[in-house]
Amino acid sequence: MSRSKNNGIVSYVLLWIVLAAVVLWIWKTQESPKSAEPPEESSAPAAAVVETETVKQKESKEMLGLWVPYFELAADDEESFKENYRNIAEKAKKAGVTALFVHVRPFCDALYNSEIFPTSHILGGEQGAEYSFDPLEYMLELTHSMGMEFHAWINPLRVTSKESPGDFSTDSIYSIHSESEPWYFIKTESGVYLDPAWSFVRQTVAAGAAEIAEKYEVDGIHFDDYFYPADMKNEDEAAYSSYIETALFPLSLEEWRMANINTMISETYRAVKKANPDVVFGISPQGNINNNAGLGADVKAWCSTLGYVDYICPQVYFSFENEALGFEECLDTWKSLPKHENLKLYIGLALYKVGTDSDGGTWSKDSSEIKEQIEAAKRAKTDGVICFDSSDINILLE
Repeated sequence: MSRSKNNGIVSYVLLWIVLAAVVLWIWKTQESPKSAEPPEESSAPAAAVVETETVKQKESKEMLGLWVPYFELAADDEESFKENYRNIAEKAKKAGVTALFVHVRPFCDALYNSEIFPTSHILGGEQGAEYSFDPLEYMLELTHSMGMEFHAWINPLRVTSKESPGDFSTDSIYSIHSESEPWYFIKTESGVYLDPAWSFVRQTVAAGAAEIAEKYEVDGIHFDDYFYPADMKNEDEAAYSSYIETALFPLSLEEWRMANINTMISETYRAVKKANPDVVFGISPQGNINNNAGLGADVKAWCSTLGYVDYICPQVYFSFENEALGFEECLDTWKSLPKHENLKLYIGLALYKVGTDSDGGTWSKDSSEIKEQIEAAKRAKTDGVICFDSSDINILLE
């Protein structure tokens, strides 16, 4: 075979290789991005999430939200529950509130009809008791009829505190698993919590959020700052030791805990979007950004990476003159944090501190402190504020 003929064949082969590479490149760029598979038990979840498609946020006016905690919803019967919530909603509407963030699952029990969690003790005082109506459906319809958004507020990991919820129902997650799988739970002086090191726990949390998004026309799913308990010590030592034995390049304990929470958050995000793409998912972490790592809350990753949250609402519960950390300083820290293009930033405000001796006595005796904080948030071009809580709503009416 001649050299020229050989060269021709080589050129022909090279041409087809180049064409194949171009076709492969085009196909790859058109593929939908894939999310990482959930980790195996006691392994280290990925510390970041593969970017997902951009989520279009709801077009809405500037947020003035109000948290409605479970203890404000407590009632003995249907009639008193409905009357109480209507009073809260009417005051909120009068105060110009645009969205209510209502505590529908505070202790692995549900203030709605759930196939995963027992009914909440909030209504009637007994966990697992049969409801005569669906509290969430009632609150949702009433809130929407008044022109306000309704966001379902969830404590993702808390099973019980020292006082609540009292006796567990037979179908509670604790009753079912505490003896056969005690490692699913973390027990500290403050209470009992689910351990996010286990895929069963993470998937249960995600499924519970998705259940609400699928069955109810809520505007959002909302997590507060209850992740690993603040009084956590070495209660998860066995799970971490098991992980260390199998990991090639093990993370530190703090990194491992943050990775567990990151995986739970990303799984929840994907589950909610699959159930209803229009439902937003957000978190309200500690206002002092340095306090979050100890709870396993990787807020910097959540803000900068697609696939975790649609909004973040730090609890900036500090006065302007707080010597340890002032409101403006804290606000600037969150404002300057790197964020993905669709992330909304709301600022959590503490109505309950007005007129108290909190923060070294630096809170004013009237509502001017809150009003000035709302104005400061506007000047910083945040997307609005959410106020804690409905028991002090009169401050917004002054």
